Amino acid sequence: MHRLRAIAVAVLLVATAVAVPALDAGAAPTTFHVTTGECSGPGSILEAVGLANANPGADTIVVDVPKVHLFQPISPGYVCAAPTGDAPFVLKITESVTIDGQGAEFSADPLFADPNGNINSVQAGRCPAASNDLMLTAPVSFVDIGTAGQDNSAIEVTLEHLSVTKMSRLARVNDQASLSIDGMNAESITNLSHRCEDPAIRVGTGANLTITDSWFNDSVMAAPDFGSNAFVFGGNAGDLTIRNSLFSDLRNMQSVQWSAPSTAVVAIVSSQFQGAGGLTVGGHDGGVLDAYLTNSIVRLGSTFIPADLDSSDVIVAGGYSGRSALHVQSSTVLVGATECHLSEQAGQCLRPAAGMVVAHESSTIDITHSAIGVSKPSSSDNNLALFAVASSGTITGDQYTWAQPTNLQNAAAINTLIGATVITAVPGLYAGGFYPGDAALTPLFEFGGTPGVLIDAIPDTQGVVPIGANVLRDPITTDPIATDVWGNPRWDGSGASNIGAIQTTLAPRLVVSAVGDGTVDLTWSQVDPVNPAYPVDSFVVGYRPAGSADPYTTVVIADPAQCFTTITGLTNGTAYEFVVHAHAPAPVGDQPDSNVVTATPLGPVGSPGPAAQGGDREITLYWTDPPTGGHPGPLTYTVLYRPTGTTTWFAGPGSLSGRVTVLPELEPGTEYELAVFATAADGTPSERVGTTTATTDPGPDDGGSGGDPTFTG
Repeated sequence: MHRLRAIAVAVLLVATAVAVPALDAGAAPTTFHVTTGECSGPGSILEAVGLANANPGADTIVVDVPKVHLFQPISPGYVCAAPTGDAPFVLKITESVTIDGQGAEFSADPLFADPNGNINSVQAGRCPAASNDLMLTAPVSFVDIGTAGQDNSAIEVTLEHLSVTKMSRLARVNDQASLSIDGMNAESITNLSHRCEDPAIRVGTGANLTITDSWFNDSVMAAPDFGSNAFVFGGNAGDLTIRNSLFSDLRNMQSVQWSAPSTAVVAIVSSQFQGAGGLTVGGHDGGVLDAYLTNSIVRLGSTFIPADLDSSDVIVAGGYSGRSALHVQSSTVLVGATECHLSEQAGQCLRPAAGMVVAHESSTIDITHSAIGVSKPSSSDNNLALFAVASSGTITGDQYTWAQPTNLQNAAAINTLIGATVITAVPGLYAGGFYPGDAALTPLFEFGGTPGVLIDAIPDTQGVVPIGANVLRDPITTDPIATDVWGNPRWDGSGASNIGAIQTTLAPRLVVSAVGDGTVDLTWSQVDPVNPAYPVDSFVVGYRPAGSADPYTTVVIADPAQCFTTITGLTNGTAYEFVVHAHAPAPVGDQPDSNVVTATPLGPVGSPGPAAQGGDREITLYWTDPPTGGHPGPLTYTVLYRPTGTTTWFAGPGSLSGRVTVLPELEPGTEYELAVFATAADGTPSERVGTTTATTDPGPDDGGSGGDPTFTG
């Protein structure tokens, strides 16, 4: 498992805690604790935030419970969210505060059903709230910092060591406020507001955002096309810093879209964007915004399907947001495909300037010591250039930059555009389509490379490591960056380093690329041989239950170019640990082990099997328990119903622990379609409802309308 996944959330508030007055004006900063997993009431996160807001000074909130439930059914009387289309923020922060989650999780666990009976079905371009879906819980967002329309420069908020899952938005940072995110794990952030168009993190005028050691994963922007179609969006904002963080599987959105005055700085350092959208940076005041992509990997492509790539899958300097100078330093950019995705309206390529790496409106992109490539160049007529400029933009590359020729833009065209010094020789790239798995991020390591083209291509001409030619400095702190994003030294014994972000080693870097029903998909990096005379001839994968002292079960991958596999036959709900090492012929034998990762295979929660019996203006519904797929119990159940032949569901009873309920006050002599689905204790619902039909008994017309039924069960 990725090192960042082990982080999560929780805050604890003692209801009796009081602010202690300071000796001078105002109250002293105070630590409040969260002692309940309920979102409101004594000891809750809402009470803690309220006390911190009322207490001047930079307070601290500590979460002492493993999970805070923000799940709220749509019914009168609750306080954590409202059943509006705007997915309101649960936490409204108006004073400086640090929320230390201590590894706890905040989760909203949304539930909604589409007309076809699919539960929590989200697709790019389809907004559930605008698609006749039945919203069974109120959509909620996490934290709103400051007050709209006023100067919030005195407010500094830190969110650390917490997890946020299954919410509509993560944060809104209002004008001039500052937010620092440190050690956050955020997953399944899917906007469920009335138009599904808001970014996960929106930063206002002059506001600052810092992200460190965090992981943002498996999120969808359902809006079909919107100007702020990005996970992180800053409009006329302040500084943006992203360090040692991972953005993965972000679909139908850019990863970062940021505009700011020329006095601000954007710095993305030692971070990874895997299977995610692109980056756009631009100035806002007529000046030039400086932006840095340093020691980082950007693997563009919202999905593995070329036709699904759209205008979010590009690296852009300038454009509609103004001028910028983007400095790409010791980084790797790997685009998914150069095939154009045509607009449904005009038949035009959605990409600006018909390119993948684009400099607009007198903006510049300067590339040093970096690798820019394509995993699947298109052979169709809708090719796009890898590099493009527009409106006097410029792109340059140094002699230690590698740029991959494509059908549309060959080596000569690349050198004409970005400089005759860049390297265009093609190393040994994988030729089987898209790289398998999220770890395949750079041509440097996944399937090896040609020595002298990418590997050890940058000599240490000054002979002083690490302050020689290979020195790479943090653009903000100016400190030397000694390791790549995986922690490997950026130079070898001779002082040389690779082109791009990743430096190869003797041990693979192992990641979990997916979990499934009894399966775990693994991907690892290619390695250097211990002795070049004895090249690697295979990989050996080992696995066992996590924490076990038993020997590893091993699987041999006989093809040394294959850096991925699927382990099958695992028990759902059981955590396993995995490791891999390379093997070379004798006398070398086994090379060093990779890092150890853990993963838990999980299958789907099954659909209950319902049956029903009609009665006098009522129907009794029964169902069977479905398989849990390894998810924790106990299961709870939610019922939906509608007259047969109609498309709109009505909400029946929810959070049922039994397997029978009665729907009263229905229309007599009417056939109804009844549906039921299960939800596991971790918030995972059945993928689809189980359905049946029943007809109420005929009766005299009493002029009633059926009304709003009440339920038992």
